[in-house]
Amino acid sequence: PNIDTSATPTALKVRKPQRHSKSFLLKFDSDEMEMNEQDKLDDFIATIAGKDVHRIEIDGYADDIGSNGYNLELSEKRAKKIALYLVDKGYPVTRIALKGYGEITDENLKKLNRKVELKIITLE
Repeated sequence: PNIDTSATPTALKVRKPQRHSKSFLLKFDSDEMEMNEQDKLDDFIATIAGKDVHRIEIDGYADDIGSNGYNLELSEKRAKKIALYLVDKGYPVTRIALKGYGEITDENLKKLNRKVELKIITLE
């Protein structure tokens, strides 16, 4: 058989995962964002527009006011709300993982513990 050995092999492009992450604050006892946080979320999403999104991780949290069970449920609602927003923006649900972690008990202001952390892994 004739094999053409003069052709050069195509260079393999290695795509490395890049991690983009940001936290967004939510209102007390709610899955609604604090004022201006929606704009920050939209700006953050704009930074990854056009990139190959491999995975989106959404982690919800609550402060330590209320019962553990209630705070776990609230943190899950917060993560789900952001996930639905991203799906509405066109990101496939198959790339999204979400989890509610419940309450954070630490020395931070309680307001800082009412949050969602968004981690987006792109291949570049």
